[in-house]
Amino acid sequence: MNAKTISALTALILALSAAHAATLCSGDSAATAIDLATGIRQAKRAETIRYSAAWETAAGATAVVAVNGETLSSATGGGRVEWVAPSNGTYTLTHRVFAGSEQVGETLEASFVVDYFPATPTISPMGGVVAAWPVSVMISCATDGATIHYTTDGTEPTEASPVYRRFRISERTVVKAIAIKDGLHSEVAVAEYAIGLCADPVIAAASSFTGSETKVELSCATDGARIYYTLDGRDPNASATPYAAPFYVADSCTVKAYATCADYLDSAVATQSIEKVWGIGDTLGAPDHAFTTGGDLPFVRVTDATAPLGESMKSGAITHKQTSTLSTTVMGPGTISFQWKTSCEKDPDDWYAWDHAEFSLDGTVVVRLDGESGWQTVSQAIAGEGTHTLEWRYVKDDVESEGEDCCWVADYQWTSAYTATQTTPAPVPYVWLRGHFPHTPDEYDAYESAAKEVAANGQNTVWECYVAGLNPTDETVAFRTVISIGADGEPVIGWEPKLSAEEEAKRTYTIYGRESLTDGDWGPTNAASRFFRVKVSMP
Repeated sequence: MNAKTISALTALILALSAAHAATLCSGDSAATAIDLATGIRQAKRAETIRYSAAWETAAGATAVVAVNGETLSSATGGGRVEWVAPSNGTYTLTHRVFAGSEQVGETLEASFVVDYFPATPTISPMGGVVAAWPVSVMISCATDGATIHYTTDGTEPTEASPVYRRFRISERTVVKAIAIKDGLHSEVAVAEYAIGLCADPVIAAASSFTGSETKVELSCATDGARIYYTLDGRDPNASATPYAAPFYVADSCTVKAYATCADYLDSAVATQSIEKVWGIGDTLGAPDHAFTTGGDLPFVRVTDATAPLGESMKSGAITHKQTSTLSTTVMGPGTISFQWKTSCEKDPDDWYAWDHAEFSLDGTVVVRLDGESGWQTVSQAIAGEGTHTLEWRYVKDDVESEGEDCCWVADYQWTSAYTATQTTPAPVPYVWLRGHFPHTPDEYDAYESAAKEVAANGQNTVWECYVAGLNPTDETVAFRTVISIGADGEPVIGWEPKLSAEEEAKRTYTIYGRESLTDGDWGPTNAASRFFRVKVSMP
């Protein structure tokens, strides 16, 4: 900025001061502008220009000084602010006075251009994906006499960094450069070079879920890529969590991930929002269990400090001759327990012909409750295999109401009598399944599904490996077992070799069996064998 520009700007701002001082001081104005020393002056170097202003307002009024909309100072009464341009560019200075939320007088304003910093260096080529290595890098600066310093390791260049001479790169590189003249630094120029662009990661996850948690899987089509992710909505970088295996989230979140790979530019950031949707099971303490509610009006979720988990399901606000229902199904046999209470009429004859709550199993009422009961625990054994229907119902008669006229249900617990799978060719204990699938909900169907999971090689990873004494998480098992019990009661075991016939011929398989998973010794198979394992001998 030359002296003529400085002089013109000074005159402009001083003119603004003179033009608006009277306005600010006249009439009923709550502010005065005394000594609006607004101007441009030179400091230690001819290129360094500073703006300073001093003001004084009437009691209670506030002066606000801003540059390009960013407030430098907001002060009541007198004040002073000094500002130095951080870089080249166009700047607008404003000075306003407020009494409360209302501006008093007009805005004093002046715009000017600062161009005394060295120009930002130009790096050529500009960066990005290159056709082949090596790449010759050139850096220039439009400011005469400026010295260029650069780095190639991603760090910020300084006066201590190497002085630019033309150089070559032969791998993924981040080049940064600055120009320095008379102690003033330009902005940093950046160019990144790579042989390709890493594919964007793919986030495989449900956009919403019910239950205790949901699975998230990340992948990238670029071989050797590393994925980093966050769950709090922030963009990930190399300090974020590295992805190693599928993980689970238990609440609403935003997954963001990017992929990075040697010699490749980083991918864009992929984003997936996941919403945890409330379900009745969350309130009843069984988030992975499915419930339905209906009748004339459904049960509703309520906060309840007296309930075991701090909330409960409350019957709908029905009227005479109406019902409100809550129901679910279980795979028996097993034991159901829950807590409930009522606030309603009390039938003196215990016939439950008046307003009351009832719990039924497969359509048969097994327990009823009425009056001001307080929380009570119910435990009911359920015999018989297969699906059983459980229902809680609040029923109203045709006249009168007392209390809150409703029932509450909380603390649902179901304990299955099954300890092993029922639909696999060999029973697989739940406790063993849980060790390999820790995120499997404690539900009959979930265990059956986990036991039947198929690996990449087509093998059932759980029960077949389990009965063969192999590692169910190892997808490189060389054979697939086919186990059944023949007409004579003897086990029939066959193989579907994954090896060539020549390699298969080198192996010897010995089959062992026993009645129990944990009891007894492994011995020759017989009609009583339920569990099997295979010993593979190599030459």
